[in-house]
Amino acid sequence: MRAGQAFVLAIVIPAALAGGAIWYLQVHGYYRELSPAEAAEQRVTLADGSVVALPVAGAQAIDADSSPLRYRACLTLAPEAPEPSALQPYPRAEVLRTPGWFSCFDPGAIDAAMADGSATVALAEADRPWGFDRVIAVVGDRAWVWPQINRCGLAVFNGARLPEGCAPPPES
Repeated sequence: MRAGQAFVLAIVIPAALAGGAIWYLQVHGYYRELSPAEAAEQRVTLADGSVVALPVAGAQAIDADSSPLRYRACLTLAPEAPEPSALQPYPRAEVLRTPGWFSCFDPGAIDAAMADGSATVALAEADRPWGFDRVIAVVGDRAWVWPQINRCGLAVFNGARLPEGCAPPPES
C-alpha cells in the first residue's frame, strides 16, 4: 500500500465511523420508548381552559432527555374521551418529524389530515415543559401528540423580552 492510500484510508475510515455514530445518536441513541403505562398518561385542555386526564385505550410514545422537542405519542382513545369539539383549539400547530422507526407517528398523514380538516388539532397541555406546548391531533379514535415551542419559549430562546402573560422560566 502506498503512503497516499494509507493517508486517505486514515482519514476516510474515522470520518465514516464518526458519521455513522452521529447518525445513530440522532436517530436512535437519545430516544427511549416509554412504557405503555407512561405513554398512556396524557392530559388534554378543554375549551373552558381546564386540563383533564385523557382516557386512553392504547398508547406508544418516545421521548429523550436531550430535547423537549423529541416527545411523540400515538394514542387510541377510550370511548369516554372528550369529543374533539370539546377541546381547546390550537391554531398554530406544525407537526414535527420523527424517526422512521417510530412508525405509528406518520407526520405526512397527520399534516394531510390537518390540511383537509379531518383532524381536530388542540392544546393537549401548555408549558409541558416550560416554553413548550403539547399539541394533539385527533382523527376518530386515534390521536397523535407532539411538542411545539410556544410564544414564551420562543421569546426566551431568541433572547427577547418575555411576552406579557408568560410565567417566568424555571431556574436552571
